[in-house]
Amino acid sequence: MKNFLVMALLFFCFAQVNAQKKSSENVIQDLEKRRFMAQVEKDTVFLQQILADDLVYIHSSSILENKKEYIANISKRRWDYRKIEVEKNQVRVYQNTAIVTGTAQMSLFMQEKINTFRANYTAVYCKIKGKWQMVSWQNTRIPE
Repeated sequence: MKNFLVMALLFFCFAQVNAQKKSSENVIQDLEKRRFMAQVEKDTVFLQQILADDLVYIHSSSILENKKEYIANISKRRWDYRKIEVEKNQVRVYQNTAIVTGTAQMSLFMQEKINTFRANYTAVYCKIKGKWQMVSWQNTRIPE
């Protein structure tokens, strides 16, 4: 009987941890969708909330920006995203860190023309003061 109780307790603990991990994965998936939408809609209020103060954002062109620079360039339409469609992605959660890897089709108006391309990307989120925020982004253009 004692062994049964120990096994039941272990199973319960494992199920709880698994449920929390799945819940965090769902939260990150939702934040990713909302962030991409905010980039297209120039929703700098949402971007202020979801992007960490120490953000490192590396564009497919290798331009590196911090949070203040990135949001300012969204506002000024230097980065005028028209469409971001995720083809596939995967979220992996490690306690207070989540790593998203994926492939997306991106379209943005830049240098007086529409640029459309596919890119592989990595986004890193950390739970800061109880709230998930993106701390790093890097994407690489996929050759046509």
